[in-house]
Amino acid sequence: MKKLSLFLVLMLLSILLALSFTLGVSAEERVTLIFSSWRTEDIDAMNRVNALFMEKHPNIIINFQPIKNTEYDAQLASSLQAGVGPDIMYLRSYDGARILYNSGFLYELNDAIPVLKTFPEAAKAAWSTEEGIIYGVPSVGVTHGVFYNKEIFDKYGLKEPTTWAEFIDVCDTLKDKGERVLAAGL
Repeated sequence: MKKLSLFLVLMLLSILLALSFTLGVSAEERVTLIFSSWRTEDIDAMNRVNALFMEKHPNIIINFQPIKNTEYDAQLASSLQAGVGPDIMYLRSYDGARILYNSGFLYELNDAIPVLKTFPEAAKAAWSTEEGIIYGVPSVGVTHGVFYNKEIFDKYGLKEPTTWAEFIDVCDTLKDKGERVLAAGL
């Protein structure tokens, strides 16, 4: 959990740092940025991250304003449409963010945040167009995988599937043999 928290802190600091360059804010000019999220449980952590950022950039104030997760999408959309939306925001993946981008509420980030070039395409896919325009920064990664029981595969002479169709065939074969096919968790 500490590694995840450290990763989150570093990611947010890098995003905020990149945004400070993008904004072109001079060292003398004070600016307040509103940062919104659906994660009300992150208030303490975000305030610590923001304090670290503001130590290095005292002219940039980050005001974290989370919204209850069940109300976030509607409030975000209405505030953006009214011209009073947050400067930095969490984005839902795929369609939720794409609607905001297509409506002109999100900036293209390809040149503004150069480190995005190092992110895997799969990580950026949820916040980018088919043409490669990135409008959101991934902050968390999840890796999914499938484990299998080698003894059961050997018992039935099965090979590890390499395509979705082969995976379904193996599942059908195991089901027909009376084996439990899928289980969630470890």
